[in-house]
Amino acid sequence: MDRDADGMRFLGDAHGVSAQGKTEMDCNLESRVLREGAGHMIKTTEIPIWERYTLSVAEAAAYFRIGESKLRKIINENKGADYVLWNGNRAQIKRKQFEKYIDDCGVI
Repeated sequence: MDRDADGMRFLGDAHGVSAQGKTEMDCNLESRVLREGAGHMIKTTEIPIWERYTLSVAEAAAYFRIGESKLRKIINENKGADYVLWNGNRAQIKRKQFEKYIDDCGVI
């Protein structure tokens, strides 16, 4: 079995392939890996941006190709909109709802 820099053993990914032998599906799922260390199983999953429910302002700006300043202006003008989720004072963009908003408006 392979070991990472911390000496933890790789048990393989969700498809039973070692960390070095990634398949196309692994790349699409962005490396789902199980590791064993100190008696604990740790499962880490990176969700692709196009499958995430919410996006940070920076992620949404990159995804929708809208500047962060423009996106923050849209959020501040529509604080109660269904596509905005507030985590304390941080706005998260609900991806699908914001896609509908963009589809419905002609100009941003």
